[in-house]
Amino acid sequence: MRPRVTTLAHGVLFLLFAAWPGAAAYAQTQSKPFVTAYPSGYFTGSHPSSAMEMVTLLPGFRFDEGNSSVRGYGGAIGNVLIDGQPPSSKQDKLSDVLGRISADQVERVEIVRPGAAGFDFQGYQMLANVVIKAQNAPHGKLTLEDLWFRHGQSAPSATAQFSVGTVSVLDLSANANHNYEYGGTGFGFRNNYRPDGTPTRLARYQLVRYSSEWNLTGGYRQPLFGGTVRLSGLFTETRGGATNLESPTFPTTVQSPGDESDFRNANEAGLQYNHRLWEGAEVETTLLRRSDNDYNRATVYGATEDTSLKHSRSNETIWHNILRQQGSSVSVEGGFDATINTLINLLGLTKNKVNIPLPAANIKITETRGEIYSSLTWHAAPTLTVEPGLRYEMSKMKQSGDSNLTKQFGYLKPRVKLGWQLADKNVLRILVEREAGQLNFNNFITNVLVNSNSVSSGNKDLVPETLWRAEVSWEHAFTGGSLVTTARHEMISNTQDRVAVVSPQGTFDSLGNIGDGRRDEFQFDLVWPLTGYLSGITLQGTGLYRFSETTDANTGHKRTISNDRPWEGKFSITQDFPSLNLRWGATYAPRRSSIQYRFNETQASSGGVISDIFVEYKPSKQWLIRLTGKGLLDSPNNRTRDFYFGNRANTAINFTEDRGIGYGPAIGLNIQRSFGQ
Repeated sequence: MRPRVTTLAHGVLFLLFAAWPGAAAYAQTQSKPFVTAYPSGYFTGSHPSSAMEMVTLLPGFRFDEGNSSVRGYGGAIGNVLIDGQPPSSKQDKLSDVLGRISADQVERVEIVRPGAAGFDFQGYQMLANVVIKAQNAPHGKLTLEDLWFRHGQSAPSATAQFSVGTVSVLDLSANANHNYEYGGTGFGFRNNYRPDGTPTRLARYQLVRYSSEWNLTGGYRQPLFGGTVRLSGLFTETRGGATNLESPTFPTTVQSPGDESDFRNANEAGLQYNHRLWEGAEVETTLLRRSDNDYNRATVYGATEDTSLKHSRSNETIWHNILRQQGSSVSVEGGFDATINTLINLLGLTKNKVNIPLPAANIKITETRGEIYSSLTWHAAPTLTVEPGLRYEMSKMKQSGDSNLTKQFGYLKPRVKLGWQLADKNVLRILVEREAGQLNFNNFITNVLVNSNSVSSGNKDLVPETLWRAEVSWEHAFTGGSLVTTARHEMISNTQDRVAVVSPQGTFDSLGNIGDGRRDEFQFDLVWPLTGYLSGITLQGTGLYRFSETTDANTGHKRTISNDRPWEGKFSITQDFPSLNLRWGATYAPRRSSIQYRFNETQASSGGVISDIFVEYKPSKQWLIRLTGKGLLDSPNNRTRDFYFGNRANTAINFTEDRGIGYGPAIGLNIQRSFGQ
């Protein structure tokens, strides 16, 4: 495997040195201070089909989806705005929202840097702002898609979007789809071996996880009392499950089938209002309410009949408020987040209809959370920007049920950013900050995966992970593109990793705190539209090398942090043929490997190679037809689990389980029809 990676690296380096473009000016305009505008014509050479594709082509910009599982507002919203505001829904994925906006609807895309008036950066280095064309007539888009797998599965979907208005704007969208989980599932094998390599069990194995989902989203905005009010709503319902079948070929042929059913519904309602107070001052407030109801049942039939039953209900209420004051050289902002979160979880496990006691199975968690923050942006010189900031986070968490506990936390989080324009084409950025992680509610409750015979206990003693981060990045711009390199160092306290939890029900693996750790990362991001004879070709690439270290809670030896991937990367090429209304592209990502260190087991996982291709034809402004091929290299996901007789610190390996599964290549068809454009 190493020679192939080395050859690929040499090829990429040769291409860079052989065809690196000379210095040239941006194809952009400085629309207002600290805002660089890229009109829709800037993207013509790459012929993107959606706002999402336009954002990924922005020079020097790294798209961040955000994380909707983060409680509260900060960190949950991604780094792309639409008409100057973040999407009103926290539940709706940012990439899906941008994917529903066709490129023909976009007037321009802006890169917004600190110091720009009227933007909430939420700690990001920069933002992208997608500006939609003013269009009073009703307009929308209908998308039909299907993906066919070689084992007979089909994943159809339909999406409809409708918008009307310019001053008062109504947006509606509806989606229905049938999906198959693509990573870590599929068809293959699961074999067991003794430490000397002798097989003890050989079996064909399949795990097919599917879901049928429909959702409705809506948004409305209009001027109100000298400001702008935005209303949003979302409802989604998912019915799914999984089937798994283990068919041994040695030493027996007794099959072990299993099935899983899952029902979930979620809803969200939001209100946002922003208003200008006086010259350069603006206040913005957001209210958001989310609820989620999930019911899951899984059974595996084999030597024993194992059944897990889980029912969880969660709610979140958010109040986010911010005040900004814009000055000629100094701008300040401050605000607060207030959040109330609740989770009720009920879990049961039976073997041959006999109840198995589990720790932390029936739990209710209530959290009140608040954060106050302030930041200052100082343009110390035409080429130098300094941004100090300070946040204080506090939370109180109460747990009841199988265990009763109340915890309180408070963290001061300073942050300093510097941006230095070295020349027209080079920018140096420096960041130093302290971060405090959130406690995931799911880590306080026991989780059971009967199809992999895995039980992870909840841990009521878990505390948040904190870290100091220092980051230096350099951006070099060239004709229509950029190269950004970043070096990052993190010093971690209360590192979260796997530990053994002893309870009256037995000893279980769990997430816990194991002391100090460190993590170093080196990253590059490249957007390169070629020119001259190769005009119409755009190369994109991202690569991340990671090294981490902590002390194992069981053995006392140094090792990497569980699930840290040492290497991640993705490379893509697109080519546009304007005269033929045709575009094609391909994406390649090498395997992404990681190791998890449980107290009685190690688990090495390796994601399959991503190898996708598409061909897109646009016969008119309204129609788009796309053919896709996924997983063309037929690369399975692999997992190797070494099971020990007991604690791996003082016992030997009992046996090894080796599993490889995947769906193989798939073919898809996507048809889009735009209206009113």
